[in-house]
This record gives sequence, structure tokens and C-alpha cells, in this order.
Amino acid sequence: MENDTALKKKIVAAIKNGKSFRQASKDYEIPLSTIVHWCSQQDIHSKHTRADTKATDESILDAVKKHLVLSSKEIGDMFGYKENAICRRVNRLAKQKKLLFITIQGKGKGKVFFTGYIDKRLYYLKQDDLDKWIRGRLPKDIPGAIKRSISQKLHDSGIPFEFKINMKRVVVVDDPMFKKIQKKAEKQGISASEYVRRKLA
Repeated sequence: MENDTALKKKIVAAIKNGKSFRQASKDYEIPLSTIVHWCSQQDIHSKHTRADTKATDESILDAVKKHLVLSSKEIGDMFGYKENAICRRVNRLAKQKKLLFITIQGKGKGKVFFTGYIDKRLYYLKQDDLDKWIRGRLPKDIPGAIKRSISQKLHDSGIPFEFKINMKRVVVVDDPMFKKIQKKAEKQGISASEYVRRKLA
């Protein structure tokens, strides 16, 4: 077996010639930290870029802020990370409470509105961003039954989402009154409903 000095020289030379710290550690069964220390003593640097240097924490957080919600895969694709590497990055940010995350469960109705995001960790910065993202994925006119199923799906996933209540007021008038309103509205060049809305405002 090679003595420590010879092995050290061999490994440092391998790093200098292009082998990664991680691969050298695996090949020679030497701790990664030891190899890094040996190389730093001789001012030898790995030619392999560590995943963490591909993007700063700030650039990842800015990307999530811009898109409101992103899956780890989407973040990885943006910055050129492999899946395992980006998962480590975003999970670290989540542990530091710089990112929040949820998972929309795949069971039940309503999952069609979240295609591509079901059963995946979704990262966001604040609750308002998540709420805005969800609303942006939903059609404007959704039947009540589907609204209830979507709300239930989100609640089951730990997401406190409620559909906005329709605050439109209904005014009922008889025919003679409606004709009077219609005439007054025509004089002003607006619809009868707009005339009533202005009067009630």
C-alpha cells in the first residue's frame, strides 16, 4: 500500500490534472475534506465548478419572486442544476426560512388546473404570492361544485385558499320603473345597469 506522502502527491496531481475532489475522494477512499485541505496547502483548485456557485441565493430568491411559485425542477432548469443539487439548495433555503413550500396532492378533482405541479414541492416567498399564483391558474367562471372541490383539494394540502365572494348587488324593479331608468340612462349615454350602479355607489 502506498505511504501517505506518495498517496497525497498522487491525489493532488490528479486534481491538478482535472479530477474532481468528489471523484478523487471516491476513487482513493479518502475523506473529501482531507483532499480539499491537501490541495489548498499547495494552492491547487479543482477545475470542477461546485453546484452552489452556479447561482447565488439572491438570484434563486429573485427568480421565485418573479414567477410567484416555482417547482425545484423549474429552478434547476433556470440555473443549470441537476435535480439532486437544486433540491439541496432550495431545501437549505427553506430551512433558513427564506423560502416557503407546499405540495398540492394528486388525489381528488381539480388537479387539471395544476398540471405539472401535482405532488411536487412548490416554492414561494409569501402567502400572497401563492394565492395570486393559484388564482392565475383558474378560469374566471367556475361552477360552484368545482370551486368546492378545488378549495377542498387545496385545504387538504395545507393551503388556506378561499374563492372571492361575488359582491354584486341585485336590484329588482317593476316594468314602469325599469322604463324610467332606461330613458334616464339613454340620455346619459350609458346602460341601465350602469345608471343603477352609479346611483347606488
